[in-house]
Amino acid sequence: MQGPSSITARLRSRNETDIVRAVAPLRSATLMLLALGVGCSSAVQCPAQIADARNRCLNGIPNFQLVRQTKPHTHLIYRGGQPTLAGWAYLRHTLHVATVIKLNAPEESWGQGDDQPATQLGMRVVSLSLPPHDYGIAPRSLPEPFRDIPDDKVAIAIATLSDETHGNVYVHCTHGRDRTGLVVGLYRVFHEGWAAKDAYTEMNAVGFRPLNHNLHEYWEDLFETSEQPESNSRRVQLRAWIERVSGRSVQ
Repeated sequence: MQGPSSITARLRSRNETDIVRAVAPLRSATLMLLALGVGCSSAVQCPAQIADARNRCLNGIPNFQLVRQTKPHTHLIYRGGQPTLAGWAYLRHTLHVATVIKLNAPEESWGQGDDQPATQLGMRVVSLSLPPHDYGIAPRSLPEPFRDIPDDKVAIAIATLSDETHGNVYVHCTHGRDRTGLVVGLYRVFHEGWAAKDAYTEMNAVGFRPLNHNLHEYWEDLFETSEQPESNSRRVQLRAWIERVSGRSVQ
């Protein structure tokens, strides 16, 4: 015969299990509602804030910022993470964004697929999904930090940011820090003529995390050993890709 303490322990364990089972679908539903811009409060506006408390949301957009350009320009560039529906509306109707550069995969987009809300609002979406993709706890997430970064996609992203005929541009990944930081940093170097160390300082200040092995290694291969023939060859190769897709020479 079991004593009161044993019965109490079993009931507590069962209750805890029931709570976990009940909370899991509620968390998923919350993420979906936030992605749709439903039930947003001043404290939590984006699914990205639930995924990582360091993310900050403004107008329905995680880690949103204007990229302050240092060369004469007629268009504006914005950066951030995966917007909610309210965020997309803000980008289109308030900031007059015409082109979106999407650096994350549809599976990372909080149920928005290939940025369908942006397309429905009349924005052009340039899909350039780069690793490391975040598939949650799925096994396929494990090799993502070690996958190669494709030069052709990076080149298209830089060329699109540089081309003023695309109108105002919004470049984003899921959180707006790492893949976005790499692309904006490369734009600084190859289009605006920044020194690599200054671009990297800005990347880190805006949230880039060197622990993302493939992103950090991609940068290092281009700039950290700048006097080595291998690094020079990599820069020449990437510059050639940019010129090929943009149709004009790059400094």
